[in-house]
Amino acid sequence: MSVLEARYRRLIGFFPAAHRREYGEEMVGVLMNEARLGQRFPGWRDALDLVRAGVTARLDGRARSGRDASAVAALVTALVLALLPIRWAALEGSWQVGLLRVLSLDMMVRSGGWFLVALAVVLGWRHVAAALAVTAGAMEVAVLAYQSGTGWRWIGMGWVLAAIPFVLILTWAAAGRRPSEVLGRRGVLLVAGGIVLGMLSVAPDYLRGRGIAGSPNWAVLAAGVVLMAAGLWRAGAAVRRVLTALLAGFAAIAAAQVAFEQALDVQQRFTITPGLVVAEVAFLLGFPLLAAALVAAVSRASVPGWLGVALRR
Repeated sequence: MSVLEARYRRLIGFFPAAHRREYGEEMVGVLMNEARLGQRFPGWRDALDLVRAGVTARLDGRARSGRDASAVAALVTALVLALLPIRWAALEGSWQVGLLRVLSLDMMVRSGGWFLVALAVVLGWRHVAAALAVTAGAMEVAVLAYQSGTGWRWIGMGWVLAAIPFVLILTWAAAGRRPSEVLGRRGVLLVAGGIVLGMLSVAPDYLRGRGIAGSPNWAVLAAGVVLMAAGLWRAGAAVRRVLTALLAGFAAIAAAQVAFEQALDVQQRFTITPGLVVAEVAFLLGFPLLAAALVAAVSRASVPGWLGVALRR
């Protein structure tokens, strides 16, 4: 290997590994054929072009993986928010009288809004999904305000309000392939089935804005986790890394609500103060950001880089 070829190969190292495996030898061959006799250094124009093209290919690859991960994460989060009102209604009522009798109008409206978001994500209608997410979020706020009675409901349902902008960002950034193209149709069905089983596995100790902690049926929960993991595993490794960080952030929103109520012992408080509101905001923002950052660091997922590129598309 000549000195010039070795230097060209170092410059080609700016390209992603998959690109180098497929096109590396061809690129080196073309560059060497165009080199002058006795040339030892790449021309400055060639060097700049290789660096620019390599960095662009890496960013595009990460953004593409992030956009695919956003589509899957948007579907998962929308389905979770759609099924939560139904789950609460079923647990508060009696299955003997029938689910439709237990469900109130506001619960059906809330579930319907998020199911429409999930449907738009499945169809790949990114802008429609984002608009529907805004509408579904507005319905959550409207129902919460109409049924509030006291200010405590706003505190107890803070995690839902924090989840709304999270889902909106995901739907807007989901400019990649549809979930069925990322996971396959069977993968989407596995993920949906896992979410349903996960919802059925946990019976809250207290409902309607008092957190989601409870004693799960571990067998049902394990089955749900296995189904969901099997579906998500069908995504590529790069997509899985970003997807894991995004879903960790979403899950941490609900965990932050429980941690907030336990840390401040909200059951013993009788008035809502500015300090209480600030503390809840800090919990609901800090926990998800920390969880996503830790998972991204461990899995080497470039979430910040993806978010900047994906949201500009």
